[in-house]
Amino acid sequence: MSREATVGIRQSGVAKTQSRKIVSELEVGKKGAWKPHKELDVWQKSMALARRAYHCTRTWPVHERYGLASQMQRAAVSVACNIAEGAARGSAKEYVRFLRMSRASLSEVDTLSDLVRDLGYTLDPQMEPLMDDVGRMLTRLIQAILRTAASPGQTMPNRSANAPWSSPAGPEGGGHVR
Repeated sequence: MSREATVGIRQSGVAKTQSRKIVSELEVGKKGAWKPHKELDVWQKSMALARRAYHCTRTWPVHERYGLASQMQRAAVSVACNIAEGAARGSAKEYVRFLRMSRASLSEVDTLSDLVRDLGYTLDPQMEPLMDDVGRMLTRLIQAILRTAASPGQTMPNRSANAPWSSPAGPEGGGHVR
């Protein structure tokens, strides 16, 4: 059994309304139900950012392989991994904590990108817009979760008593928003 929730989201300045399922306790056993992060646009974009980081670091000098290139790759991967781990946590507080860590890793990627440009190395031109998108999406998701958690009389939807809350409501989206 599931219930539908309508969420207004804002992407690139365009308001969209989308219906998303909040997984109920009876749906926990469904295939992939334990992977809520895979349906998040912000996770998908952060994965694209990590792939681009890996591709552009291949062109950097060999002496940077274990230095700047490795740091860029690890920071970019950390953005996506923290989103995934936060989505799998058992509370909104933990989810927000991991989303903030993801945002911090994104700041690290941004700083490394500045250094890369200063050193004259090639940086994928799509990384900057992806970083901007992921940063905005993380901020909106955090705000939506905090608003939902603070709403009087609002209960956090759980997939089961011990499963994570992964479907925040709010005008900026979050949860299973595409």
